[in-house]
Amino acid sequence: MYFLHKLPKRKMLIIVGVIGMIITSFGYATHYDKTKKSYDIMIHKESTLSSLKIAAVSDMHIGTGTYLQDIQNFVKKINQEQYDFVFLIGDLFDETTPIEMINDVMNSLSKIKTTYGIYAVNGNHEHYANILDQSIYEKHNIKLLNEKYVCIDGFINIVGREDVINHDSLSIDEITKGMDTSLPTIVLDHNPKRYQDVKDIADLQLSGHTHGGQIFPMTLATALIYDNANGILQKEDFSLIVTSGYGSWGFPMRLLTNCEYLDIKITFTKK
Repeated sequence: MYFLHKLPKRKMLIIVGVIGMIITSFGYATHYDKTKKSYDIMIHKESTLSSLKIAAVSDMHIGTGTYLQDIQNFVKKINQEQYDFVFLIGDLFDETTPIEMINDVMNSLSKIKTTYGIYAVNGNHEHYANILDQSIYEKHNIKLLNEKYVCIDGFINIVGREDVINHDSLSIDEITKGMDTSLPTIVLDHNPKRYQDVKDIADLQLSGHTHGGQIFPMTLATALIYDNANGILQKEDFSLIVTSGYGSWGFPMRLLTNCEYLDIKITFTKK
């Protein structure tokens, strides 16, 4: 610091400018470096299957540094492996998404190959942008689980929650009325805030929204707001996985956080 004070103002501005350019360039490069983050989860319930392989992605933010070519690259990566499910956990679209791009994006995502299908929930930005038409998903064979659950072939429940920003959303008890909770159960909820509501009936919740803070030092503030802002939180037989997201919000930049999608192997075993 003493050395900087002794520098002429012009040289100091140049140094600060160069440092700023390096940080910005690094941030842009990190945004475009998409990584796979893997987890192994054990669910202590019997199933007709011994294991499942799941891919999950959140916060693509189409239009903010994520475009059609990025989606096509993502689909290519996913199809290099055989996933049983692919989950889209909200903020696929936001206020910057060109309307004319939506159909092309969904058409690309529909080319994902899975054993049991592609399931999606809305995030807060789908609400802000008013991109909530369920038929957008249905005509591309992607199932939007807004406030409902499905039981897949009698071996697992998938529960979809509307984003917490929707104040008319149903309680988890209303959504899962009549559901067989003895089956393995996965909850998709864009925002991780409400995980306490589901931990007694679900085995795994997948969330996004936080971006892991996206840019340091916001990572520190985000860690104070959420019990789990990024990564995995386990409480007894329940796991909450929060992804830092595949894209960025506001502008395409990351600093000390990653752009990622989730690769999850679930093993079923009775205690």
